[in-house]
Amino acid sequence: MAASITLPPDFRKDAAREKALQSALVKLRYGTIAINQWSGLAFAMMSPAWGGVAGSRLDDAQGGIGWVHNTLMLDGIEKNVLTGPLTVSPKPLWFSTHANPEPVSWRLLDLYYKPTVWNLGRLLGAAVRYGR
Repeated sequence: MAASITLPPDFRKDAAREKALQSALVKLRYGTIAINQWSGLAFAMMSPAWGGVAGSRLDDAQGGIGWVHNTLMLDGIEKNVLTGPLTVSPKPLWFSTHANPEPVSWRLLDLYYKPTVWNLGRLLGAAVRYGR
């Protein structure tokens, strides 16, 4: 189970607000929390742990039990917090306001079909060209 939090760029510069955010992060009962990002990115990255709420039991699973991915094989994970900027460039393909997702999608398909440096470059070029 995951949650996303959206904050204005200057929010964390104030010590009191940062303290309130940290308190909220501790209290939120989610395995993954994303700040200014789509929480699904943590899953798509494959390396961070993705899973249920720490302490969940089979008779009270809440947001799931256990973890997947966890490439670093960390023990005792409580939650995963992914933080990023509120705005990014180029605009990610999954944004509903992306100018033209079709060319980027075709380049991504080409990369999956034939994973070469050439196809990776074509994907990155399309993302920059069409993601503004």
